Amino acid sequence: MTRNRCIQSFSSWCEAVMVGRAVVCGLTTKGEYGVKTVIEMLKDELEFTMALSGCPTLNGVTANHIRT
Repeated sequence: MTRNRCIQSFSSWCEAVMVGRAVVCGLTTKGEYGVKTVIEMLKDELEFTMALSGCPTLNGVTANHIRT
């Protein structure tokens, strides 16, 4: 799931998103370190997208922030 899809999900009042495929890829390539790296990358990308949209928290993300 990309950061844009995460933001879209949270703007639709979702409380969680699944990132299984990315985590499994990290696990198969680098083990525990790969999983930590993937989760850190997703977190950083999500924070970057939130900063660009002017939302300091996920609670601030609304449908008005999404272009389809």
